[in-house]
Amino acid sequence: MAGGSGIGVLVVDDHAVVGQAFAALLRDEPDIRLIGLATSVEVALIRVSQDRPDVVLLDQRLSDGTGLDAAREIRERWPATQCIMVTAVKDPDLVSAALDAGCSSFVPKDSDASELLRAVRAAAGGDSYLSGEVLNLLSHATPRPPAPFELSRRERQVLQLTADGAQYAEACAPLLAQLQAAD
Repeated sequence: MAGGSGIGVLVVDDHAVVGQAFAALLRDEPDIRLIGLATSVEVALIRVSQDRPDVVLLDQRLSDGTGLDAAREIRERWPATQCIMVTAVKDPDLVSAALDAGCSSFVPKDSDASELLRAVRAAAGGDSYLSGEVLNLLSHATPRPPAPFELSRRERQVLQLTADGAQYAEACAPLLAQLQAAD
């Protein structure tokens, strides 16, 4: 727990009433310490740099960027700080994108307060938390295509030779020659 007793939490939401509601909820928990509120990606990054919270609650839509932008930057620059996406948008692609960006949890804004608190405690302990609702959302999502991959220089060479009309053995000959020379 960075810089004091309790789980240090920074709330990032561009709607003041939402940020204040989260702050009130967090202040009532004896094991959680509110670091503060931020309303933009820029301010969030400054606050994380200065205060080093254990957990950052991120809304997806912010005035100067997205929660995904903030999560990527925070996880890259301060890997010990955990991020939780807390948003009104219930989209399986956004859940996947948030997890890919480094968020340990995703909590819809219409969730019960206990869900948010579970997510904060799980994140502070290095764990992930996804509610049943989010898991259900993901289980009914259309599978995403696999991520693109990079071919090695040799693989590209063989592919180009094949595309140029070379037979398989012909295309692989330079690679086999190199492997035999290495032995």
